[in-house]
Amino acid sequence: VLSWCEKPVFIAPVVAQPQPVKPVDPPLPAPVPARDTIAADVYAALPSSVEGTKVAYQSVVEVAREEVVIYLFDNEKEDGDIISLNINGIWVRENFRLRLKTDTPVPDALIRCSLSRNTDNFLISKAINLGSIPPNTLTIAIDDGNGVQEVTINADVGMNGGILLKVK
Repeated sequence: VLSWCEKPVFIAPVVAQPQPVKPVDPPLPAPVPARDTIAADVYAALPSSVEGTKVAYQSVVEVAREEVVIYLFDNEKEDGDIISLNINGIWVRENFRLRLKTDTPVPDALIRCSLSRNTDNFLISKAINLGSIPPNTLTIAIDDGNGVQEVTINADVGMNGGILLKVK
């Protein structure tokens, strides 16, 4: 019911006339895709969630060999972080308490695994708690026999952290 007039009034749409485009001097550089767009492409084939919890992928790590040793430790300060760790769909550590990095890690902090050269590999950290200093921060040292790379993965209760592992 229209209370302010008896008949509806229709207005014809205005059609814009095309205008010639003037060249820009100097030409503008090609647009660079947003970082999130690049990330979405790189991580597209990886799981977006594990057991109903989303995964935020944070980096890509390239290794030289399929056989690697991964050392798990707490980033900077031991604050009681507890994680569960998934590599390529397999839970390799559950309810694991992170300790500070040492020259002689406890055996449970070391994981030997074989990565696939032909497909993308992934590592997902699930925060069981946040410790006393949020967020939950897992640092991993990946030794591929040619060198060691360290990467920190941040996770939160309700948001897993992950990385993409590629064998060169």
